[in-house]
Amino acid sequence: DLVVDFYGGEPLLNFGLIQKTILYCQQIKAKRKINFRFLLATNGTLLSRDKAEFMIKNGVDIAVSIDGPRKIQDIQRPFPNGKGSFEKISNNINSLKNEYRARLVGRATFTPYSRDVIKTFKFLRHLGFDRIEVCESEKAGYDLESRSRFFFSGCEGKNHLKSLYDKLAKFYTREIIKGNLTYENTYFNRFFKQLSRLYHIQSIV
Repeated sequence: DLVVDFYGGEPLLNFGLIQKTILYCQQIKAKRKINFRFLLATNGTLLSRDKAEFMIKNGVDIAVSIDGPRKIQDIQRPFPNGKGSFEKISNNINSLKNEYRARLVGRATFTPYSRDVIKTFKFLRHLGFDRIEVCESEKAGYDLESRSRFFFSGCEGKNHLKSLYDKLAKFYTREIIKGNLTYENTYFNRFFKQLSRLYHIQSIV
């Protein structure tokens, strides 16, 4: 199998190239005996109904970055003019048929502005996401922005980050016991990868 990952920046700025790539891969699939998988990460602002349905029908797994309720999303992901992005993204998601909306992955990034990770998870469920990924910004994980209050910096910040993951792990465990969560709809591999990275960083702080 080969995986084609449309990533950015914002890949939907060049949707024409995405279409051409998918159709090209379909043409050579039988000839080369290759199975293709497609992944796409988007901020959701350009995810129109037509684009989403084309990609989903052609087997693209779409992850939409939405960090929580309006207040959180608008603080963490404003447009360049300062206007919040929540309304645009939620309208795009709501324009999709339920069967297509269920195929999307809701990806929430938590920061010191969005500390209630369980509330965030439940909110994404309320929006209709069946598959959900919740984790901290990679900048926090790699400790690239140690001087920025936006990320979890220093010993105090890393300890707080650990406490958030502790709460999330306990929530996941309760949901698994109830039968509400499985590996298929929660990205435990990413979860443990983040924990491992956090442990490594904490050990050298």
